[in-house]
Amino acid sequence: MMTGYVRSKGLTLSGRQVSKSLQRVNPVNHARRREDTVRRRNPVPYYAPYHGNKLHCDQNEKLGMYGCTFYALSDGCSSRIVKLFSMPKKNAVIIYAHFREILLHEGIWDMVRVDHGTEACLMLFVQNLLRNERGNLGCEPYVQTQSRQVCV
Repeated sequence: MMTGYVRSKGLTLSGRQVSKSLQRVNPVNHARRREDTVRRRNPVPYYAPYHGNKLHCDQNEKLGMYGCTFYALSDGCSSRIVKLFSMPKKNAVIIYAHFREILLHEGIWDMVRVDHGTEACLMLFVQNLLRNERGNLGCEPYVQTQSRQVCV
């Protein structure tokens, strides 16, 4: 932003020169900006203290025009991919069938994290039905967030 302002005044300075000048003028704000940039580059999506705490569900539709949508379910603590499958189109019944298989094999997760959307509606409905059977009753059974939103 400052580089653009300097250029609008007719001066030609590199980003490094502007950064060094800002660091000299106000080192505290410079350090705060630098830390904020590092935090945004390396966001921590959430913290899961143990296996079975959070099940992260996400889809990739980049090949949707070719009839292929990928859906992945992974453990929030270890990042282990619990289930990875593809389908021609997003389908809540297919997603639920794979979720049911995970429930029978791995057990009930304390929290399921999904993106906004309706493709996981059956999975969230069942997770809500099983809310009193979970190990940790102190958290919500599921959370819907945006892909890039930080959720603790």
